[in-house]
Amino acid sequence: MLPVFFPCSSLPDKTYKPNIEASIATEAMCAQSFASVSQFEQEHALSLQAMSAQYLDSRSELVALADALGSQLSLQTEAVHDAVLLMDRLASTGTSPGQGSMCLLMAACVKVCANASAIKGEPKVEDEALASASGMPVASLRAAELDLRMALRDDLAAISALRCLHIYLEKMGCDFSDPVMFEAMGALPTRLASESLGGSSFLNCRPSIVAAAILYTCRRSRGIVPYWPSSLCKLTRSGPVFYANYKDMSTPEMSVAIKAAQRLYVQAIGARPPPAISLGRSESEGSMYVPLQSLGGSPNWFSPTPLQGVSPTASFTGASHPPLLDVASAELALYQFRGSYAGSTQESNTSAAGSPPWESSPRSNSSFNDLNFAGLSLGM
Repeated sequence: MLPVFFPCSSLPDKTYKPNIEASIATEAMCAQSFASVSQFEQEHALSLQAMSAQYLDSRSELVALADALGSQLSLQTEAVHDAVLLMDRLASTGTSPGQGSMCLLMAACVKVCANASAIKGEPKVEDEALASASGMPVASLRAAELDLRMALRDDLAAISALRCLHIYLEKMGCDFSDPVMFEAMGALPTRLASESLGGSSFLNCRPSIVAAAILYTCRRSRGIVPYWPSSLCKLTRSGPVFYANYKDMSTPEMSVAIKAAQRLYVQAIGARPPPAISLGRSESEGSMYVPLQSLGGSPNWFSPTPLQGVSPTASFTGASHPPLLDVASAELALYQFRGSYAGSTQESNTSAAGSPPWESSPRSNSSFNDLNFAGLSLGM
């Protein structure tokens, strides 16, 4: 059956050779980065119960302030996400400042995280520039930063869910310098990660779990199997148990995160899930990526909000896996095969209870097992 899906005549470049050294370097970089994430999460846990009601009520406004400061100061998106996480860490200590003080502390978090994540050679954010962008006095901003350092005992580490998401995408072979590839693989998960900042649904979840839930939801809703790739199972060092937790949603933390990610997905995309799309086949991530143009659809099906500065920072950059082969015709055949399979099993857009299937828990019935087996047999 394999020659049917992979005819030799469809291979445009028979002389292409993957960059093995770059792939090995990227894998090592992702493993080291995720180890840092795991250590950070073990040492810096948030406490939703310790956060004051005033902070939770004002949190969406503080997130909007951080986003506005990031835009005015031309900061990386990851720095803004880190600043929000740092503010959550401060709130987890039980600190309950007034509304004006919270805005000053949020601005201080933006400055600290922006300077911590600045690439070598980039200018630092000075108090004067922050005061000009925020309209707050320089002396008050300096005092707020001092209070922040004292409350957290000068431990200002912050690794946000967006950084974890970039590690996952990097491991899967996403080239952030390629706008077409990033649009297909990373634009929607990045957008959902940004929209997740304002709510409180993810405050009881670790950043790596939030990023995993968003990526899982995007892949599952778009029909990309396996929902949690084997390359990411290896990265998270938990093997089949970790994949089973994602598939069965048996972990309470994962279940909460996935449900919240599904709500974000429905708000961003609408009631109907988009067709399964992806871009190409990479060495470390074997999923099928079919451009929408080849299916006769529009590439801008979700009309994402443009995000400035979305790229891995210095600590998470590295060579990415290039796509090995352009097998668009084979992927299109597999996409049509999926459609015929779904039609033969009379798959509908709503479940028996009236809710869309992507909002319910992942199923493990025989039809899905057969479909996953068919994808895996093709190297997915």
